[in-house]
Amino acid sequence: MTIGARNLEEPIAAIVLAVLTREQLLDAMRVVELVEEQDAALDRQWQLRLERARYETKRSERQFDACEPENRVVARTLERRWNEKLIELEALEREHAALKDQRRVELSDIDRQRILQLATDLPRLWRATSTTNRDRKLLLRGLIKDISVRPIDVPRSTLKTQILWHTGAVTDVEIDPIGKGSPRRPIQYHVLKTRIVAVEAKDRRAK
Repeated sequence: MTIGARNLEEPIAAIVLAVLTREQLLDAMRVVELVEEQDAALDRQWQLRLERARYETKRSERQFDACEPENRVVARTLERRWNEKLIELEALEREHAALKDQRRVELSDIDRQRILQLATDLPRLWRATSTTNRDRKLLLRGLIKDISVRPIDVPRSTLKTQILWHTGAVTDVEIDPIGKGSPRRPIQYHVLKTRIVAVEAKDRRAK
């Protein structure tokens, strides 16, 4: 089966324009809001753990300071306990800092407005005569992390295409191949969008 690069670029570009609608972006932002709420709840739990660890560390320090110097056995025990609490506190703080570094980016109100504006601006910019093919490819690379294509011959010739977005989401779609010698023609937007909806509906039924 012969597959031209253009035969994939055009329908994949149509998928991007179909996905980045105002309704789809609103749904995505609602998911982001849920994730932010989960992160905030997790952070509150971490703050309670850190407060407890700091309290216990401070209490151990006070106990050591209050110990009589001549009572060496007790002093050594209290000093060891204080050091252990300090180590535990430092480990917790490092773990908390690492989790904060891995946290997803939070969206401000301005970010949300810009994302919604993208639903209007992107189709216009994509079709603009001033937009070069290089610009379009850079845009696709900024949104799509990987694309896998698997040719299928039975029951009909088709390309099972899976798109992995940078967000981690996955879109599965079937694309009709254009064989060698056939005229090059793009798949119409409304036709491809109908196929995407059909595939997604089939996947939901399967689940």
